[in-house]
Amino acid sequence: MESNASDPLAPQLEEAERTLARALGEACDARPLERADTGELIRIEEMLAIASEAAKRAISIRRRRKRTPPEGVTTPSEHRHREFTDSRGERWDVWAVYPQARGTPHQVLRGSFRNGWLCLETQTQKRRLSPIPPDWESMSDVQLEELCQQASLVPPRAQS
Repeated sequence: MESNASDPLAPQLEEAERTLARALGEACDARPLERADTGELIRIEEMLAIASEAAKRAISIRRRRKRTPPEGVTTPSEHRHREFTDSRGERWDVWAVYPQARGTPHQVLRGSFRNGWLCLETQTQKRRLSPIPPDWESMSDVQLEELCQQASLVPPRAQS
């Protein structure tokens, strides 16, 4: 990964990626399964759990970096981002989207979506809520989970 001195998330991403590579390397360097004892299998399981958490951190950081505009460009709520864990233990990323600020042809958007929406996303699903609740950034995790229930599920994009 390229390091960018002006990117405050670069060190966090590099650490997550190093942890991921180290944990996967240890898990893959294990003895062949037919010769591994129970202790070895437990160690592999632990390394894979560490790798899984590091991968989740790297994904979250990469998503935040993708949403961050170039240095010196500020638009409404683009730097605002929340993460929370719902009552099922699922981790959510939440951010506001303002189509005018991103150059989206907002004339094709319908209803309140013309003025933006709240994006709520996990590794397995994405939801959108419009209009954007004015106090979403200060809501509790329980309140954010309630917003998830109100939000529309976004169908997955077709793979090409």
